[in-house]
Amino acid sequence: MGIQFREPGDVLFYSPDRDVAHIWTAVVKVAMRGLDQVAWPGWLVPFLRANSISESDLTEAASAFVKGVNRCTSAELGSFVEAFSGTGWYELRPELRVVIMARIGEVLTGVYWNGVRQLDIDDPAVIAALKKRDVENLALMLREQWSRANSSSSSDSWFKKLVKFAIRRLQALL
Repeated sequence: MGIQFREPGDVLFYSPDRDVAHIWTAVVKVAMRGLDQVAWPGWLVPFLRANSISESDLTEAASAFVKGVNRCTSAELGSFVEAFSGTGWYELRPELRVVIMARIGEVLTGVYWNGVRQLDIDDPAVIAALKKRDVENLALMLREQWSRANSSSSSDSWFKKLVKFAIRRLQALL
């Protein structure tokens, strides 16, 4: 069962799970195209160098991810984890999985950006509501993630660096 919600005063129910299922293939295609070296965003080059990730590593990660996505439509599988098991996804270095997920996150953020433009963005109340609900909630979530990562005895320093980087980027937006 997926998430379904309704904003106060709204008569429509929204189902992000269902909506994402409709756009997922397009999102993944754009994200995977973004792994081609000519399309690398500025943040990716230093991350790849710092983690000794090659283009062939990215190709392997993208292939494992796409195999998992293709298995998600199988009715016999009971979970996301089951769909991605056996594809090589969970055997990849975590840094490779982070690159794939970060590209997808960037594409989904672009989808959000386009969606906001379909709202009445000339209405200050609409923009204020979006900022309050989305950006502030995201900032809080990242701060909580950072606190948990710092309080754990985990040696996942790459994760801590990534969360710290995301917090700095988000703070620049606020």
